[in-house]
Amino acid sequence: MINEFTFIVLTFNHGNYVSQHLNSIVNIVQKYGKQISVDLIVSDDCSIDNTISVVDKWLEQNRSKFNSVKVLTETTNKGMVNSLFKALTETETEHYKFLSGDDYYMDKNIFELFPIKGALYITPVVPICEGSANPKGLIHYFRMLSYANSRGKLIWLMKYDNFIQAPGVFCDCSIYKSTEYRDEISRYRNIEDIPSWQYIIVKKSIPVVFKYEPYICYRMGNGISTNKASVKRIPFNDELKRIRKDYSLRKYKYPKYVNIFRYQFKLMELCEKKNHKQIDDLLNAEETLKKYYVEKPQ
Repeated sequence: MINEFTFIVLTFNHGNYVSQHLNSIVNIVQKYGKQISVDLIVSDDCSIDNTISVVDKWLEQNRSKFNSVKVLTETTNKGMVNSLFKALTETETEHYKFLSGDDYYMDKNIFELFPIKGALYITPVVPICEGSANPKGLIHYFRMLSYANSRGKLIWLMKYDNFIQAPGVFCDCSIYKSTEYRDEISRYRNIEDIPSWQYIIVKKSIPVVFKYEPYICYRMGNGISTNKASVKRIPFNDELKRIRKDYSLRKYKYPKYVNIFRYQFKLMELCEKKNHKQIDDLLNAEETLKKYYVEKPQ
């Protein structure tokens, strides 16, 4: 049982969602963390909406529910990576979880996942779709990851493309504070997840554990990674192209129809379709996942 924990909230123009996020944290603290000293850090990347005022108003009623509260702000937008590292620098507990302010926690005991020693847990997220967002790819990604892991092909798959949805990841927190990790990730501005998995899984060979229970609701269609109308979309895509090149991701290394890795992946997909029944049975045991991971999306 852990004695202390920090929730890190990464915000940028999340005024419409951050109260729901913060309320989900309080629910977890009150139901599952009564014996745990819990800190709260909100790291805002110069929001231009009412995010900070919403946070301040919420804290007027809820600050006393935490051991300590820190609200970190910027005068200029510096990107997701800077916002994360700024929060990590201020984190005083050994165990923590960082999550975007437009996602939120389910009514589940995330404290039971800690301490994680030398491993990375991947959990299925429950997608909250807005606009034209569709969870179809997300569903496929989780099944592919699980299949590749069970067949010892996870490293191969991660060298092909990114398949991990960051909100559903729980990791040994000491990894995030290592100098080597920070040097790896600080090369980028807005994207921390792909470099993280390349460092943690591919480079450091940290063991991966799949848990078929959801802990996070992931909002799709709002952030720059899933919102095609975002003003940050162009620089985000430019950085994404650079990351794919830096890590020589095989899906993007060669032209589509002459890319041998594309056909290897298609073969893996066919195998996955024939062998994922066991995965579906596990996901089917969770009522909240049936709609997205087993049944056809509505």
